[in-house]
Amino acid sequence: MEIFTMFRTSFNYQFDFPNLVNDTVSVKAKVIGKSAVSNTFFSVSSSSESVNLQIPSTGSGYYAPVGKAIIGYLDFIANSFQFYFNQC
Repeated sequence: MEIFTMFRTSFNYQFDFPNLVNDTVSVKAKVIGKSAVSNTFFSVSSSSESVNLQIPSTGSGYYAPVGKAIIGYLDFIANSFQFYFNQC
């Protein structure tokens, strides 16, 4: 498990699984964001596909949640071993 902070918003992963090349890969990303007034955005991508994830604002009321979580999925044909996760 990785812990992401606001000080480092770009993460690149490289995997070495040669048996996945030219095969379908499914990535599941669960992200949490916190902003009282605006949406939070994340981008998950491979070398060939990408998905943008939008987390709604939490609001600023007394009972507003600490953060909101969403789950995003990225399916692609693996032609390399790189995977990217960025906060926009």
